[in-house]
Amino acid sequence: MLLASVGISVKVFIDDMKVYVRVTGSTDLIKLQSALDLLTDSASKWQLQRSFCSQMFHIKLGKPKCDVALNIDSNILPVVQTCHDLGVAVCSDLTPAVHIDQIVANAHQRANNILRCFVSRDPQSLSKAFITYVRPLLVAV
Repeated sequence: MLLASVGISVKVFIDDMKVYVRVTGSTDLIKLQSALDLLTDSASKWQLQRSFCSQMFHIKLGKPKCDVALNIDSNILPVVQTCHDLGVAVCSDLTPAVHIDQIVANAHQRANNILRCFVSRDPQSLSKAFITYVRPLLVAV
């Protein structure tokens, strides 16, 4: 592939592309910038519509070795501390704390929504509603 010639790894999904390289020095960042330039040139050659959007960014995983600004079409890519990849929150320090916090917050919100659905907080009414409506669904599965 085009980017393999400059030593860059690429993962392409349906509507997503990840371009990455292990950075051990400034030459690796120069390679990454060359890869971004090759992508831009290739898009121009094939007359592909491209625009700089908010979904373009770069994340430095681990301890960053160098601090060089990457750009696409003279637009500097912002550095983010957390991004989402296939439903998983990935942090620059590779800890799962942000992902776990998001899962807990979503579970708490859903539990509150379920609780608000019940008009009565009376335990007998809740038990009757469970037996009438929820148990048949569990048995069917």
